[in-house]
Amino acid sequence: NLGRGDEGIQCCDQVLLIDPKNFLALLTKGQTLHQLQQKEKALNCYEQCVSLYPGSFSAGHNANCCLADLGRLDEALAGCDRVIKLQPRYPKPWNLKGSVLSKQGKHRESIACFDQALTHDPQFVEALAKKGHSLSKLNQFIDAITCLDAALAIDPKSTMSWSEKGRILLLLKKYRGSIVCYDKDR
Repeated sequence: NLGRGDEGIQCCDQVLLIDPKNFLALLTKGQTLHQLQQKEKALNCYEQCVSLYPGSFSAGHNANCCLADLGRLDEALAGCDRVIKLQPRYPKPWNLKGSVLSKQGKHRESIACFDQALTHDPQFVEALAKKGHSLSKLNQFIDAITCLDAALAIDPKSTMSWSEKGRILLLLKKYRGSIVCYDKDR
């Protein structure tokens, strides 16, 4: 990312003028729009990719990320299931499905998805941190802190993990520990 997203989109548009079904140009344009936080436009590109190649894992997963970001959680869940069928051993769609379920308040189901992601990549810091969040929502604070500590052992700069651990310690009235975590979440 060189800060030249608009220029990249223009290049993709030039390719699409010549070949409107150019998968790579559509995917690249979608990814660029996604990075520029233009989720609806990115989703449109990803959906065009999936219509051209229904078996496209990357376009399907990226579309699901956009759907989740746009709050279209049921659609994102259905899409996650389709992508998981394409590549069941890839951890990212399991992590996304867990995140969506967590947003819906289905924390037990989300933990099962995070566990699947971690089965395929035990070093997946984001899945560990999000599992910790879901465990805390079920008042399983010791298990949550264990997950977060595991994430921090892998990546001591994980702001998501520090922030979540600080939130849990605050709930447990462990104020000094909470402050330490929030200080590291910078």
